[in-house]
Amino acid sequence: MNKQQSKRQLADKWKGLIEAKEAGEIVGRSRSEIVAQVLENQQKDTMTDSVYKDEGLVESFSDYIKERQEDQLDEAVVGGDHGYDADNIAKGQTSGAVTNIGPAVMGMVRRAIPKMMAFDVAGVQPLDQSTGSVFTFRSMYGKDPLAGGAREAFHPMHAPDTMYSGAGADPSNTFEEYNSSGTYTVGDIVFVDYDVVQREFGTAEEVPQSGKQYFQFVQDVDGSTTAVPVEDLFTAGNEKVVPIAEGMATSVAELQEGFNGSTGNPWNEMSFRIDKQTVEAKSRQLKAQYSIELAQDLRAVHGMDADVQLSNMLSTEVLLEINREVVNSINAQAQPGKTGWTNTTGATAGVFNLSDSTDVKGARWAGEAYKMLLAQVDKEANEIGRQTGRGNGNFIIASRNVVSAFSQTDAMVSSSAFGMQDGSMNTDTNQAVFAGILNNRYRVYIDAYATHDYFTVGYKGGDEMDAGIYYSPYVPLTPLRGSDSKNMQPVMGFKTRYALSVNPLSDPAKPMQKISDGSILQGLGRNSYFRRVAVKGL
Repeated sequence: MNKQQSKRQLADKWKGLIEAKEAGEIVGRSRSEIVAQVLENQQKDTMTDSVYKDEGLVESFSDYIKERQEDQLDEAVVGGDHGYDADNIAKGQTSGAVTNIGPAVMGMVRRAIPKMMAFDVAGVQPLDQSTGSVFTFRSMYGKDPLAGGAREAFHPMHAPDTMYSGAGADPSNTFEEYNSSGTYTVGDIVFVDYDVVQREFGTAEEVPQSGKQYFQFVQDVDGSTTAVPVEDLFTAGNEKVVPIAEGMATSVAELQEGFNGSTGNPWNEMSFRIDKQTVEAKSRQLKAQYSIELAQDLRAVHGMDADVQLSNMLSTEVLLEINREVVNSINAQAQPGKTGWTNTTGATAGVFNLSDSTDVKGARWAGEAYKMLLAQVDKEANEIGRQTGRGNGNFIIASRNVVSAFSQTDAMVSSSAFGMQDGSMNTDTNQAVFAGILNNRYRVYIDAYATHDYFTVGYKGGDEMDAGIYYSPYVPLTPLRGSDSKNMQPVMGFKTRYALSVNPLSDPAKPMQKISDGSILQGLGRNSYFRRVAVKGL
């Protein structure tokens, strides 16, 4: 059975629970398959851990289930020796006395997990054990992929070596690397092997760019007296070189690799390497202790059950913290925006100032300024596409004020909807953190806890592997209950296990760095899937 068949079988197994209307709709086949894997992991835990049969927990969850049934959000419990049926869990059916709360916990997981923000902004890849591995395939120039100075092929920010299979493999062609102090005449060919090329905006700005490229001179250049920096070769309107690529002559190709007694003319080679990155599950856990007297009084005076309230409080807090960890990790991983290709000469890097005429291009009123803010978003999205080679940015995380500014443009929600005029753009985090669709392209999410105004543009593709960071749930929720050995007062707790890791190909500045640790702390501020810009003047 292959992996794809396994996914479909799990989705069929848990179809009744996945499609339960009471638990909220799950949109998309991929997300349904992920939730099915999470439910399978949860079931394995409930079948092997005796905590789910603890009499104290069973009693506590009996009250919890009764309260949920009153709200028409039922979970099943196991009566006797069965009950792990998706339809039973969805409908709250049980065959007898409560003996196992596993299905009830699975019902909680089913409602909570699909609503997590990670499903929209990160790749979600459930773990089926406490550790996992991410393997990265890299195509390389040369026969030794581990050699010092080996260069990677097919990288989105690396131009291909256009002479590697052609004229550059001819031993009679000895193209030299450009020397700023050298002297060159029209027709000379040189190569530039650089990590940073500079683009002219009146003044030069550094822009990440890698690769070995060949150029032919169309003007004489003399750097013997005054050095001519490489960026001066590309001055707009006065270009001194043009890019060039050339195949080798047939007479050279047929003699290569010692044919007919020739020597010193090997074929150029390519190879590959596979890097491994380890991902390890981590835990979150919370407990709450209360007195028996409190539980008695809470029930008598307010008609509330302490176990029910604490279960809701602890499980909700754990999931909210994971949501916040995802947002914080994206912002920490994000490259500084409004830099390089996305900045403008004379503007402040990393900050979009609505009071700065350079940033807003001389906007006459707030509406025009907000339009330029959208133009900056588009530039950041384009840069993500250039660096990743996967696609332009397609989601935004932003502070409340920035989302409000978006909502006041005619690009909000759709071309025919005018932002706040039809109320279709949510800016109230008391409703949800999802704000709406911007310009028919970007899903917008509100950072309810932002300490300053900003926006982060990110990209997540249709495949769960196509993302800047990965959220990997292992055991979503484990309830615990006990009594303090000193005072005999009841204690309730919840645990969750998951991993959060970084895409090993997300750092374009160091494409050849072998990443063995998937920690989110790797590559802070260098993840090409995210770009973050501070906003001033709102």
